[in-house]
Amino acid sequence: MADGGCKITLYTPELPPEEMAYLFLAKKSGIAEAIDVEETVSDGKTPSQRLRAVLFVYWENFEKTRYKHFNDFYISWIEKKISEIKERLPEKD
Repeated sequence: MADGGCKITLYTPELPPEEMAYLFLAKKSGIAEAIDVEETVSDGKTPSQRLRAVLFVYWENFEKTRYKHFNDFYISWIEKKISEIKERLPEKD
């Protein structure tokens, strides 16, 4: 920047109201450097995009003979995981 400053773009998960208020206050008052930011690994992809990419590599290496198309493998894998999670949920009254 012309004045020697720098621009930082920050993406966060949804924060509790108290933390959002602190973030807005820090932004407004110019003390953003005082915010303790947890370091995360990010390659610009969402977690679901990362998972899909990893599953694609897995499909290419281990499942391509069983599933001709990646999307068939992906849907099957997702449905299996959904069922596994549903089985662990408590039954509704």
